[in-house]
Amino acid sequence: MSEPSHTLSLSLSLCSLQYRILHRGVELLKIGGKIIYSTCSFNPVENEAVVATMLKEANGALELVDVSNLLPLLRRRPGVSDWNVR
Repeated sequence: MSEPSHTLSLSLSLCSLQYRILHRGVELLKIGGKIIYSTCSFNPVENEAVVATMLKEANGALELVDVSNLLPLLRRRPGVSDWNVR
């Protein structure tokens, strides 16, 4: 297996794992509860794509909330809104 193919395969498997973890967390979430999704990856397939998929599948039952004012010392950057998967 070539390196780029191996990297893509690993990334997609981690995306699937991250989605399952978040999905389970959402299943356990009480109405009105809060969930924080965080990874140690900079890969948008494991981050923004997982969150976007969960929000889409929730059909309005979940909302993305900006907590900048609650955590002013937390370093952050805006997420990406599109990404390419080869």
